[in-house]
Amino acid sequence: MELMSPAGSPACARAALDAGADALYLGLRDLSHQRDQCRNFDLDELELLTELARAQARDVGIYVTFNSSYNREDHEAVMGRVDLLAERGVRGVILADLGLIREVHRRHPHLEIELSVQAQCANRESALLLGELGVTRVVLDRNVTIEEARAMRRASGLELDMFVFGFQCYSQDSICYMGDYFSAMPCKVHCTQRVRFEDAPGASKRSLFMKYYSGLRYLHLMAEAGVSRVKLEGRHRSSAYTGRVTSVFREALDHLAQCRRAGRPYGVDPAWEASLGRAAMGFEVTDGLFVPGDYSRSVDRHPPLQSVPHFLLDTVMVLLESGSTETFRQEVRAGWNRFWSRPDRPLSGEGGGRGGSFGGLR
Repeated sequence: MELMSPAGSPACARAALDAGADALYLGLRDLSHQRDQCRNFDLDELELLTELARAQARDVGIYVTFNSSYNREDHEAVMGRVDLLAERGVRGVILADLGLIREVHRRHPHLEIELSVQAQCANRESALLLGELGVTRVVLDRNVTIEEARAMRRASGLELDMFVFGFQCYSQDSICYMGDYFSAMPCKVHCTQRVRFEDAPGASKRSLFMKYYSGLRYLHLMAEAGVSRVKLEGRHRSSAYTGRVTSVFREALDHLAQCRRAGRPYGVDPAWEASLGRAAMGFEVTDGLFVPGDYSRSVDRHPPLQSVPHFLLDTVMVLLESGSTETFRQEVRAGWNRFWSRPDRPLSGEGGGRGGSFGGLR
């Protein structure tokens, strides 16, 4: 199985690549999508990132998200961006709008089209229809179990992604109005993750927190079910978070591959779970909904006080990680120089080789 990591900023992208991600997903700055609170990328930074991805020893795919709802004007703007991306080395786009899916497939059949979790694909009949529209890969609804994923894979033949770490929605995943109602933050562009409400008029307000979920214990079952890629949440988080969770799941997936080759049972290192607990900033981490009955719905609880410094540190890092494009350009150039000095680098024309040049970057 492959590992896809979030990239809410150039710093997060670098952290994910260093930690062993096989693919990155990100958003552009000038279009509304599900994580508008992230720093995101402009087109120049995206081009630099695709160059950096080519310099990796493994084949890293870059996917750009357009996973919100769009009116006619927005639709035309998104298609204009996709037309540009199709020529810039991006492997695929992540979409939720059916009209966009059909149009992107018509114009750019070579682009991979991945269905966003926002579209809530949760059954094989939907997967079959999406395949007819041009979808090649589906990010499954977070409420889909591993056995349901197995049935969808067999019926549709589509590549399947499952989220394996992040917040478990306390409402209806992907079409939640809780934040909009309680906190005036529309879920179209921002997941509130916590809401404050009154039990009765004049009563003191209470907070409702999400739990984190982790599929770490079930990676072997996902592989057996035909899931081809696992995905991590967190485009709004810092590079420290991105590097930590990517590193944990990279180690776990490599361990799983070794166990399968040797015929040994897969097991979880307690150090991995401890590291994910720190990434969750003190919030409770559950086993999610991957196997029926493993997830408790009692989410009305405050996280422990030790979560406060983790939360503040992560927030400060996100604010600081808004470095300039020129800084990113310099780091990409250094990455390319390291790549071409490797004795095991691919020959020109293999693995994205560029004949020793730096792809025209100055």
